Amino acid sequence: MEGGPLISETGRYRVTESFRDLVEWRNFRQHVTQVRVVLKEHDRIRSRVLIFEFLMPLTHETELRTTLDNLFYEDTLLRKLRAIPAEELESRFPRPSEQTDEDYLNQIMDFVGAHFVGYSISHVDGRFRAVGILPYDKVAALLKTEEDI
Repeated sequence: MEGGPLISETGRYRVTESFRDLVEWRNFRQHVTQVRVVLKEHDRIRSRVLIFEFLMPLTHETELRTTLDNLFYEDTLLRKLRAIPAEELESRFPRPSEQTDEDYLNQIMDFVGAHFVGYSISHVDGRFRAVGILPYDKVAALLKTEEDI
């Protein structure tokens, strides 16, 4: 068996030079234990994390990052909030009648600041089939005629 373990005639394994230091139990023990000593206890924190999955071309990633980055800055957030019609904003964030525009927008920004603390973008490689499994020849013919498959 090429590339497999080295086994002698007696069926015993041979240890290569890279493992020679671990032959003695005292050197090997730290690598086989499944329970490690906890150096410090950590407080458990409950958090709410929302994960959104977007299936989109990489060409739109910059626009997505820019939009998400704008949620970190007061001036860009205020500009976005002022562009939303007042009735739409008030349908989502009820406004007391005596509240000034500035206080109202600050209240919404406080909400965004408390609920949006960051983002992470990751890339996934893969393929997805749009239709059932087809023979290769049929797929090749469809690709050649540029039909949707």
